[in-house]
Amino acid sequence: MPGRIPEALKNVFLQSQTGVDVTQIAAPTDGAGFKVFNNRGLRVHVHRKVAHQQAPKPELMRAPRRSSLENMRSDNMSTMSGLSSSGDSTASLSTMTSTATATNHHIVTQGTKPKKIETGSPQAFLNKELKRRGYNLKSYATLESGYYTHPNEHQLASYGRIVTKAMYQPNNTKALGTLLECGISPNACNKFGESIVHLVCRRGHYDLLTMLMDAGCSIKVSDDYGRTPLHDACWQSKPNFDVIRLIFQTDKHLVRMRDIRGTTPLSYVKEENFIKWNEFLASIMDEFWPRRNPTTDGEQAPPPLTTMRPNSIQLREKDIPLTINQVSMLSAGDMTVEEAQLLAMDDDSTFDSDESETYYDSDDSSFYDSDSDFDEAELEEVCMLAGNFNLKEYCVR
Repeated sequence: MPGRIPEALKNVFLQSQTGVDVTQIAAPTDGAGFKVFNNRGLRVHVHRKVAHQQAPKPELMRAPRRSSLENMRSDNMSTMSGLSSSGDSTASLSTMTSTATATNHHIVTQGTKPKKIETGSPQAFLNKELKRRGYNLKSYATLESGYYTHPNEHQLASYGRIVTKAMYQPNNTKALGTLLECGISPNACNKFGESIVHLVCRRGHYDLLTMLMDAGCSIKVSDDYGRTPLHDACWQSKPNFDVIRLIFQTDKHLVRMRDIRGTTPLSYVKEENFIKWNEFLASIMDEFWPRRNPTTDGEQAPPPLTTMRPNSIQLREKDIPLTINQVSMLSAGDMTVEEAQLLAMDDDSTFDSDESETYYDSDDSSFYDSDSDFDEAELEEVCMLAGNFNLKEYCVR
């Protein structure tokens, strides 16, 4: 039975193995060199086989042919020579680079590689960075620390409808400033410990927060659920990073405090804000958490207020020009701001024995002299104001 390969073609192969130049061997006369055989031994012409083959799929990024590269180089050289003849060598170089980039952009990548943005949760990003920089990841329960303090009566009296309404007017700082001047506490809060500082941070009002801080409010506070102002700032749907930076500048340890649910502030960030938060945290890491070496720097100390018991810190505020009852009336809207200002002025004009140069001494008879001369005109004016218009008739009686 004859083999699949013709004898004439087989002789060509055998001669080539002995070192004979293939070009010197006579080609088979029956055209066997231009035929291929499939697995069944059937002869198929080469040109018919190629015509029915499936065309290869185009590659996504195919390099240009050699002729295209040569043409591109020649075009760039002509462009450069033309510009160089005009005397602008810098422009020629930039033009050539831009031309090569536009023509061959899939070969040469211009610019630096963009920095990869973490897409995970901000809490996971912070933990990763803190660990890499030599910090521990321990968190603390807010309600078991000095961050939690029962509100005093001044704070409770200051938390009313008028005050909370002012927290929703970020562009009207004048209203809040007037209330604070009249005696409203900058740490006003309800019976659950939720303060106006919580409200301002929750709504991202930077101007109101700075005004409250200038008036003496404290960021280091917590409500009955263990939530700090940073918890509320992280919960906001549209975060104001100026507010958050101000909180970090006051106390960066708030980021490690857990509420009653065991949740840290960054765990309240909404998923659609993950990338924004991660970018912000990456930009402030060197400022608030510089690298440290636990071996040389020692063990990291806990936040100062976590070493204190609850209710161990009392918030200090300036002197109140109004009574607690008057403060409550003002915050509830039962007293106008003008009336509160008049009462505050009356309180400022009260007699202070420590600051007055002269004071009353009952043993000093020279302080009051009933026989001293008195201006009758002045006395008559005072009596008229009091309703006694006929002073002489009154004196005769």
